[in-house]
Amino acid sequence: MLDDTIGTAEPERPTTLMTHRTEEVTDYTRVIEQLERSEQRYRTLLETISPLIWTTDGAGGMVAENAGWTSFTGQTFEQYSGWGWLEALHPDDREHTQQAWREALDRLQRYQCNYRLRRHDGEYRDILASGVPVFSGDGKLQEWVGNCADITESRRAELLHAAQRRTLESISEGASLTAVLDLLCAEVEKLVSAKRCASVLLIDENGKLIQHGELSRASDAENATVCWWFPVRDRAGHLLGTVALYSSEADTPGDYEAAVVNTLAQTVALAVSREQMERARIVARDQATSILESITDAFYALDTDWLFTYVNKAAENLLQRKREDLIGRNLWEAFPGTVDTNFWHEYHRARRDGIAVHFEAFYSPLDGWFDVRAYPSPQVLSVYFRNITERKRAERKAGFLALLDDATRPLNDPEQITQIIAQLTCEFVGADRCAYADVEEDENTFNLTGDYSRNVPTIKGRYTFDQFGDECLRLMREGRPYVVQDSETDERTVKVREPYRATQIRAVVCVSMKKAGRFVAALAVHQTTPRQWKPDEVELVQLAGDRCWESIERARVTRELRNREQRLRLAQQAGRIGSFEWLIPQDSIVWTPELEALYGEAEGAFEGDLASWRKRVQPDDAEHVLSQIGDCLRDKRSDLTYEFRAVLPNGTHRWLRGQAQFQYSPQGEPERMIGVNIDIDVQKTAVLALEQSNAELRRANEDLNQFAYSASHDLQEPLRMVSIYSQMLQRRYKNQLDEQAEAYLGFTTQGARRMELLIRDLLVYTQAVAVPQETIVPVSARAVLDHVISNLKGAIDESGTTIEAGPLPVLGIQEVHLLQLLQNLVSNAIKYRAGLPPRIEISATPADKQMWKLCVRDNGIGIAPQYAVQIFGIF
Repeated sequence: MLDDTIGTAEPERPTTLMTHRTEEVTDYTRVIEQLERSEQRYRTLLETISPLIWTTDGAGGMVAENAGWTSFTGQTFEQYSGWGWLEALHPDDREHTQQAWREALDRLQRYQCNYRLRRHDGEYRDILASGVPVFSGDGKLQEWVGNCADITESRRAELLHAAQRRTLESISEGASLTAVLDLLCAEVEKLVSAKRCASVLLIDENGKLIQHGELSRASDAENATVCWWFPVRDRAGHLLGTVALYSSEADTPGDYEAAVVNTLAQTVALAVSREQMERARIVARDQATSILESITDAFYALDTDWLFTYVNKAAENLLQRKREDLIGRNLWEAFPGTVDTNFWHEYHRARRDGIAVHFEAFYSPLDGWFDVRAYPSPQVLSVYFRNITERKRAERKAGFLALLDDATRPLNDPEQITQIIAQLTCEFVGADRCAYADVEEDENTFNLTGDYSRNVPTIKGRYTFDQFGDECLRLMREGRPYVVQDSETDERTVKVREPYRATQIRAVVCVSMKKAGRFVAALAVHQTTPRQWKPDEVELVQLAGDRCWESIERARVTRELRNREQRLRLAQQAGRIGSFEWLIPQDSIVWTPELEALYGEAEGAFEGDLASWRKRVQPDDAEHVLSQIGDCLRDKRSDLTYEFRAVLPNGTHRWLRGQAQFQYSPQGEPERMIGVNIDIDVQKTAVLALEQSNAELRRANEDLNQFAYSASHDLQEPLRMVSIYSQMLQRRYKNQLDEQAEAYLGFTTQGARRMELLIRDLLVYTQAVAVPQETIVPVSARAVLDHVISNLKGAIDESGTTIEAGPLPVLGIQEVHLLQLLQNLVSNAIKYRAGLPPRIEISATPADKQMWKLCVRDNGIGIAPQYAVQIFGIF
């Protein structure tokens, strides 16, 4: 609510100005923003009261007491019961309210109506009433339930906003200050009580009345007994005037009326500010005209007869004319080269149409480009300009380079590149011929491979630079342009004019291109007539030559890259390899077609993000790979190798190996992962099959060992029975058996002994195979040999065997294996001797840092090589 002080004053006595603060407003934009906020404030500023909840019978009559209704209207139950509540409505609103009820009762639909309801203090408030019918379970209408909402403040806000809009539109349309003030008074009077009228008074800095708004209800002002004054101030706090509110009654304006006057009074400051800005604009315009006559930029002024009236120093310099020679002279006579040019047409258009013009034009007598702005006034055409020749040259150069780039970008053939650059350069500089040449190792001989000519013959062929003068060769090798304006008069061509004549070169610009310090190529433009080459033309030829060489190199590199890419693609296809790149922050992944093929996808089928890769990988493998990637990124590692199973579209799996590198930003953040996937399905399948076979073999060996162990023990029992009973037969029937029976018993006993030895050897063999490798401990080979000699002592003594052994090492081997090996070798040497006493030599020599070579030599019959693996494999 407003916190300003509002006072009253009797007209017959001196009026007391009561202060009322307003928002300081100085410009139109600020006021518009404040008024928009004011509109929003008043639209949302409602006098918050609890909605009046009411119930009526089916016919719309109140049948129950309603404390809210009584509190708001002051009516008793006896007064508002039935249809008595209509008495609290404004008389003009009762009929349409009843009509709304009748329509709602007829349709049995929602009831809604706007009317004015008299509050207990006598003020009518705008009400929005709404209600809905309530039906019983059998569908019969029982009652109506609804509420009444006070929308007075919202309606007032709408009216105030509309008044603001009309006033602001008047200001924006350029209405006079008087008209704006009159409209303001009328708008205030529409919104306040009918008993009041308004007026606006404006004063100058001395307090003198300078403007006022007319009263629309002047008679009311004459009968007024009290008035209230609201000051209007600018941003600096200066008093601009007041808004006066007159009344015939002494009742103080309510908050709403004060807000209306305060809000609309802001437009007074806006109107005054607009008036002041308009005056300031006029003053500024006059000042600008004066300033333009004294600026240091190039400037001159022309009167209506195109006579110079002012020329500043900068204009003297650019025009290369003294101001004394120009003042009073006609522009078109002083500079006849401007007649029928842009200068002529634009100046006449500015004066004819009364508009400012801005254009760029080339003035050939001064060989320069100028940026010109001309501003007309009734008596003077003010012109300022500046030399933009350098900018135009830069633009021309940039345009030429863009032209070359556009033309050569799609080309990869060096001959096409040289041809198009020669043509564009020749046409751009207006020459008769342009030629490109490759230079040989001697940096003198050149092959002119591409040229473009206009009305002159081609000169493709092999030449030397010194044919065109020693100076030409020297400058080319130094990387400097060789420029000839006229070969018939140039002293440097006196001795070599015949080659110039033969090639129809009268004027030439030749530039060289170097690579790694060596003269490798040249580009030249030729003219069949003498020509004064401009520096920017020489520069353009040099740029064209450089661009030609760069384009040829680019084409060569492009071809090489394409060849390498093709070879790489073929290698990837042959090796079943596909590559990828993952931009980690963007989660963007690029697959090569070869990689898509490894996943069984068509080219372009991969969606390009991590989730799309994940759905193509066996879930457990995907989790494991992502965990490895996470560990890599956390530890800032660069390399990663991993294996996983890709799920192909047909549901089968394919083993792939990934090899990747990570790249990090200078801040250590991961940026990308680049790598390849390799098809290892065949190898992986073979490894898995081998592992499965080994596992099955281990199980078979275990079963075999168990069987051999059990069988050997099971066989020993019946073998002992055979041996025991054979011995018993020999003892009991020793003298009763003939020789043949004795022989049979001997055979039986010997067979039992041999069987016992076989069973014992079988047990030793199974023990040798079953000993796990992880139980190996170092063993002395000499100690094992002594054990063997002890075991075979009887056979050694009986056969007269000689055993010689050199130094033997300590070996990392199962002792039982080495014992069995040496014992078998020594035993075989004794058993399979060649008729001479056995002689056995045992030695050891280092095979490398970790291996020893054991040698057992004897003078027996030996072992055939093809049986070596079969005999020694288990050891």
